[in-house]
Amino acid sequence: MTNKNVSLGATIVHQYYPSFIDLPVGRYLVDSDDLKGMIEVLEHVRPLVITDFSNAIINRPEKKGKIFSDIKRPIHRISRDSIAADAVGNEGRVALAIVLEKPVNGRVFYHDAYTSLLIVSEFGHDKTPDDISFHQPLLKRFIGTYRCVTSDLRTSFFEGAPDAVNAVRIGHRYYTDKERDVPFQERLLAIDTDVDLRPCLLGLGKGARGLQDHYDDEAKTTEKGHHIGKYLIDGFKPPENIIEIEKLANLAFNDEKLRPAVAEAMSILEISILSHQRKFKRFLNISKQNEEKEVTWKFLMNGMLASLLDLYEHNGSKGKVIKNANWVLDVRHKVVHDGYNPSKDEVDRVLSFAKTLITIFEMPEDYKGNWKLKEQYK
Repeated sequence: MTNKNVSLGATIVHQYYPSFIDLPVGRYLVDSDDLKGMIEVLEHVRPLVITDFSNAIINRPEKKGKIFSDIKRPIHRISRDSIAADAVGNEGRVALAIVLEKPVNGRVFYHDAYTSLLIVSEFGHDKTPDDISFHQPLLKRFIGTYRCVTSDLRTSFFEGAPDAVNAVRIGHRYYTDKERDVPFQERLLAIDTDVDLRPCLLGLGKGARGLQDHYDDEAKTTEKGHHIGKYLIDGFKPPENIIEIEKLANLAFNDEKLRPAVAEAMSILEISILSHQRKFKRFLNISKQNEEKEVTWKFLMNGMLASLLDLYEHNGSKGKVIKNANWVLDVRHKVVHDGYNPSKDEVDRVLSFAKTLITIFEMPEDYKGNWKLKEQYK
């Protein structure tokens, strides 16, 4: 019978982590009930980043139908017609930080900070050498422990693959009989990681961002431009709470942080409702007894919100809003109290609901299509 617990070898993943991890070069073992492996800090690197607005990556056809990748134009030395700036880091290190060529389409040159890591986990009969499902859990444990102990904000957290356009490289090696007999910790501390590594893209990340284009046809895009232009020239000021909800949408759908987006959106909505309640307090149908009670979410949504909505022309859609409010509140409670991980659709619905109510309460009347404030309350 095959023993699934026997370690046959190790899978090795190399990655440039997009942060400066302030640790010495060396190997760090992870040995817990739920996770085992090793992270090796190889070096700290500062790659040159060039933003070239007039360049592009392209496919060039060769003879016999072959295609190879190239850049549109060579990368030359920095123009003398440029400006440069030194900077002082938090640690007191002074160095050239950025160079900007003066023309409108001038290139920008700067250094970023990365840490070169090897993430290693063993495989047995239950996993293939190419299985890298361990990669993210080990990396998360390593970075999480580092931040917990040091509180070093220079090292960022990333959900999913950090800087996904930055490829990982994967390899493996099988153990000898002698290596298999060595205890786990001793084996990983002594493992030879000099193996052939092949590149693997975990995702397209920033690379796919360069493919972004207009959603609509030219006529709709032009109309949208006129619409935004009119708002701006008329002196429109977006309500700050709507801007905050838009930032949370970025947090949720670009950074994959779904739970914090729900909790924060509901806090912003609570502030908006209570602020609106104070503004129209004299018009609201809320008994003094209820008003003096501690404000619970249930009362906020089914009592205070219902009274506030009666101040507006809602064409019978108030009931639908209250029903949606209770659904959103249920998601919020599960996230905050039960550690629930909401789906993207659920988060989208929560954020859309919060934005709708804040629009009703805080958007200037001239920019609202529906839910106009009744004349007697203006």
